[in-house]
Amino acid sequence: MSEFLLSRFPDITTLGDFTRDTLEEYLAYIYTNKNGRESYIDELGNIKRMFNTVAKLFDFDNLRGIILRSDFQASKNAVFKYYTEAELSRLHEGYKSLDKQTARLMLIHEFLGLRISDTLTLKTADVILTDEPHIIIHQPKTDKTYIKKINHEIAALLSASIEYDRENYGECEYIFVSVKDHSIPMKIATLANRLNAMIHNLDLRDDNGNLFTPGTHIFRHTSGKRLCDLLKDDVTIAALLGHTSVNSVSHYRQMSSKVLAEASKPVVDKRNEKIKKFKKGWM
Repeated sequence: MSEFLLSRFPDITTLGDFTRDTLEEYLAYIYTNKNGRESYIDELGNIKRMFNTVAKLFDFDNLRGIILRSDFQASKNAVFKYYTEAELSRLHEGYKSLDKQTARLMLIHEFLGLRISDTLTLKTADVILTDEPHIIIHQPKTDKTYIKKINHEIAALLSASIEYDRENYGECEYIFVSVKDHSIPMKIATLANRLNAMIHNLDLRDDNGNLFTPGTHIFRHTSGKRLCDLLKDDVTIAALLGHTSVNSVSHYRQMSSKVLAEASKPVVDKRNEKIKKFKKGWM
């Protein structure tokens, strides 16, 4: 907003001169020059709080109530995508064209249902291969740490990945490392480039006939959906996915096959009644 005022209203040097007309000019500017942004709700919320504070400190009555509720564009509810079994099967076939370490990375990422930042920063020392194998997961996004139990198949994949590092690079802190610098994790951009090459070289497409994207977060959505199909306890689902609250589980619930079936049941029942009505005529 400061940059906008400097370029469009250089005469305004104090918020005491800020008017509703100036604000509307700013709103028109940001909503017509989005630069890929879908929402400015957070920024407008911060500006509103700042205006309220300044109004109290300096008795700037012109700032009181200057931002209206209608100024906030309604946020769009994101449609959570997930992979079908057929789509996962195609991707798994594609993994055969990747180098072994990247293929293991993708399988581990899918099976654990982590954020990609969590998967890439898995540490060798945090893989505990006992009779009850488990891993310690550090979440860069939330700065939280939690323990996740793993089955012996995932443990075998992790063990093979660690052994690959030892044979090729020596002892490494991280399991999936950068080829150029073995002391740091593989970069997300590197993984995206490899997946993008796999998708285009093999012409891998989703159920709608569109090329897959190299995005990795859909695997987490898919894991969340599967857990919602299996479990009713949101607390357990949140814990398994590493969420600090159950708020995000509602998004996975919307994708659940059971929820979709229940939501569509009235329509299906109505259709079936029509079919029964005309069935004898068809026979």
